[in-house]
Amino acid sequence: FDGDGLEDICAAQNSAAPVPSTGAFDGGLGVFLRGDGRGKFTAVPAGESGFAVPGFARGIAKITSRNGEPTGVAVTRLDAPLVVFRTKTVSAQ
Repeated sequence: FDGDGLEDICAAQNSAAPVPSTGAFDGGLGVFLRGDGRGKFTAVPAGESGFAVPGFARGIAKITSRNGEPTGVAVTRLDAPLVVFRTKTVSAQ
């Protein structure tokens, strides 16, 4: 997702049906986890990653080009428009 060639994780959240005693979980924005290539992931703040999904997230999918290159992530939300995030590219040095 961040263009470094290592696996990352994007997760969206929210639930209107938790255990009745806790109430709804509707304050989250999701999270981007940057992979280090060795199986460890670090949460990246939304201001840095650009990944924030307000509302009640329903589904998330990786978007790829015709040749299989990752190009972004699409997130569906309840009663709200689809949100699309483009994969960053790292320029050659």
